[in-house]
Amino acid sequence: MFDESSLKKIDSGYFNIILMDNRDITIQSRNTGHYWYLHCTEYPTEQSLIIFYKHFFK
Repeated sequence: MFDESSLKKIDSGYFNIILMDNRDITIQSRNTGHYWYLHCTEYPTEQSLIIFYKHFFK
């Protein structure tokens, strides 16, 4: 799960936050327009993530 302190570490000057909840974050680079989707799997540990990346949204 993403806690409040980890969410505050996302640089809002560099990223647009598209979607955010306690298990998923979608961000977009303000410079390149590229997207990242971070999904907290909570397995095998609570800090485990899967990160997806796209050059552009389609």
